[in-house]
Amino acid sequence: MLGISEFVYGEDMKVYTRVQNRFLPLIDGKRYVLTIAAIDVYDEAQMGKGRMTELLAHLEANCRGRVDGIVVECVNNPRLAAYLRRRGFEDTDLGAFERELSPTLFKALG
Repeated sequence: MLGISEFVYGEDMKVYTRVQNRFLPLIDGKRYVLTIAAIDVYDEAQMGKGRMTELLAHLEANCRGRVDGIVVECVNNPRLAAYLRRRGFEDTDLGAFERELSPTLFKALG
């Protein structure tokens, strides 16, 4: 599974994912993770309609036991970053600038 990357296409969006060993400085070193590297929503009217909630619920259920966690990298949307933090994602960046402007967030899967 390591090194696999692909676009996953949905009705309203496409998501670029990678499976990788990734160094997460604020967590505790290297982890084997599913990384969400890009999200493209086709129709902005669909934003805020629960599509990300559905996606994350699906990924968390299907990736548990296969990877250590899920990373969402370079979150440029402050509303999405706040949502991910409420959902249990943690900051991984050392610098306050990165955490503020474009955080990379991690959620461990038990």
